[in-house]
Amino acid sequence: MKRLFAALMLIMMLITLTFTSCGKGDGAPDGMKLASGEAADYVFYVPEKWTVDLTTKATAAYYSADDPSNVSVTAWDLEYANSTVEDWWAVEREDLDLVFENVEIVTEANTTIDGTAAKKIEYTGVLSEMEYKIMQVAVVRDSVVYVLTYTSVPESYDIHLDEVALMLEYLEIK
Repeated sequence: MKRLFAALMLIMMLITLTFTSCGKGDGAPDGMKLASGEAADYVFYVPEKWTVDLTTKATAAYYSADDPSNVSVTAWDLEYANSTVEDWWAVEREDLDLVFENVEIVTEANTTIDGTAAKKIEYTGVLSEMEYKIMQVAVVRDSVVYVLTYTSVPESYDIHLDEVALMLEYLEIK
């Protein structure tokens, strides 16, 4: 009886090892790769075909040299411990006019990131005579604002929306 139990346990361990070793090891969803570093207090995945850009402090990735649509995740402490995502947006909205010309808010909606209430804003603006369409999705947790920003030219913006939706779906705040 002991040998039968030991054999069953060995088989179960081998099955478990087989199935867990078939994954990527970083827990990335199928077709995606980890983009955030160990120092980040969030987990961010991008599609495998996107290129992760490690040249800035933000976690960033872009689609290609021909289509530089890009996504970044940034996090920073808010000035006040009880700040909300609405407080963040009020300040951010004022700052947009300092960076871009002809800012036009396309949509504002409530959403969630990793189970926490968030705000999604889409807008257009001109910078150095180039028009951009941008989506920002922000969440506040423990006095820190986390912002996913998707930037593209208007002609390419809709092409990557499904991929950005997946990035948002799997974004995890630690």
